[in-house]
Amino acid sequence: MIEKLDKFLDVLERLLEILRPKTFNVIARLSAITGLGLIIESQVNIFQAILIAIFEEFIAKSDWLRSIVDGLADPSVGIYVLSISLIYHLLMSLGLEYISIFKARVPKVPEFDLYLSTQSGHSSEDSMLQLDGPIYSFEQWIEIPDYKKEPEQPKTTNRPHSRLSLELLDQMLEDTTVFPGSLGRGRLKSITNKSLYRERASLLKEWLGYEPLKLSLSNEGEQLASDLRVQLEFPVSKHLDIKEPGVSLPCKPEKSETQYPFIESLHDEMFKSLFNSELPLRYFLKDDHHVITWKIEKLQGGTGLDARIQLLFKVTGPVSGKCTIFCDQLPRPCGFDFQLLPSSSVEILDQSSLKNDDEFNKRYAEIVSVFKDD
Repeated sequence: MIEKLDKFLDVLERLLEILRPKTFNVIARLSAITGLGLIIESQVNIFQAILIAIFEEFIAKSDWLRSIVDGLADPSVGIYVLSISLIYHLLMSLGLEYISIFKARVPKVPEFDLYLSTQSGHSSEDSMLQLDGPIYSFEQWIEIPDYKKEPEQPKTTNRPHSRLSLELLDQMLEDTTVFPGSLGRGRLKSITNKSLYRERASLLKEWLGYEPLKLSLSNEGEQLASDLRVQLEFPVSKHLDIKEPGVSLPCKPEKSETQYPFIESLHDEMFKSLFNSELPLRYFLKDDHHVITWKIEKLQGGTGLDARIQLLFKVTGPVSGKCTIFCDQLPRPCGFDFQLLPSSSVEILDQSSLKNDDEFNKRYAEIVSVFKDD
């Protein structure tokens, strides 16, 4: 209601400024004099008599002209002109002043603009943002073969007298695994991980393709905004996934099965809980929606603020979201809808990214660089 009233007063003020030239006093006086003249003339008929006399003297006698002149004897036209001139003068002289006084009495509220931007500097315009990308395609990973350990080359040494001790040491390191936190030492034969390529594929499908989005809020009004809370909501969709930076990444799959993923999973959940409880920017799932909340103590008028944490988004299709801003100075929360669009760039990965160690390590390094906690 306050926003609509403020806009109406702005439109009315601009309209009066257009209708108020510098010579508005002269226009009002001339209009008033014209109205008074029409009223007097309707009663005295001096100008009408002069007009009829001149016409009949030089042209001819005309009953039609006399009938028209008799119709002008009504003073209502002059009264209308005089009234309009007085109203015009009052509006031009007092209207703008009263509008300014009334606008000053209207409670001022903050005016917010929220932006999402990518690393390349692209920001949301017209409530739409297209991500930089690229989108990764895994369509060539339909049939992934088993991993087969390559035959080892025979070892050579320039010290023949130590060959037996070296072979025994290698055998001990290969055949023995120490369980962390166990009461003693156990022995486990190292087994070739035949699912190596499939584990690599699973890791890349889940973690590759995220990019950070920066959240920015500006207060375009003059009023201080306090106890701010920004809430973004996205419906759960196959085209969207969100993660926090600094989250514990899974280790690279090993060629021998000696990892304990349950330890990493537990650490990841503990870290995520700690992350969400201590930072002003939080992400969680609620009622089939991705929810992001950002708490701000205060924001001065005419200033802006960037969120310290940049959440990581993976968008593979158009996603619609809703933003709601809560503030003590707002009579009610304000909100708007926006849309995230996927990148137009698509990169197709073949199985060399799984079989070639250097290629896989390159992709894994990309993931680490995106998720590192700055």
